[in-house]
Amino acid sequence: MNHIQQWFQFFNNVSCFYREMFMLPLWNKYPNHTTDIWDSLGVFLEGYAFERQGGRPDFFHAAVDSLLYCKQQNNGILNQIVVNNIWQQFSLLLKNQSLNIKNNCLYPAQSPQQKNSVIQVVLNVVLNNTISQQNYTLTTYLIDLINQKKISNQHLIC
Repeated sequence: MNHIQQWFQFFNNVSCFYREMFMLPLWNKYPNHTTDIWDSLGVFLEGYAFERQGGRPDFFHAAVDSLLYCKQQNNGILNQIVVNNIWQQFSLLLKNQSLNIKNNCLYPAQSPQQKNSVIQVVLNVVLNNTISQQNYTLTTYLIDLINQKKISNQHLIC
């Protein structure tokens, strides 16, 4: 076994600790991620959306707080107005400072040339759902893409 293979083996051996310490608590916090669009967005925003080098550590907290606040304020209804409200709440919580709108996955597109926010992407997927599922979420959408072997063609990461 060469040096690189030894490192891969090491990471494989310790991955169970990472999963138990970081991933399972996140997924358990949002147990309805396959049936509730808000829970699936919570998993994405808290666990993945802002995990990049140099990212502000308070972004995911503000994002999840904004998401849950808007869910409550709008009785669980998701539409374009709510997409904008989530961004406004997020901006308010962070006092409009260093929001990095060019790379922020919550920033709603203002024109066709801009990337949609992750909330807009999910909203469009749910509205255009041709699969006869009553509860279509980000989780079930990604599972469908994986099952159809189309995941490599999708760019949801922001």
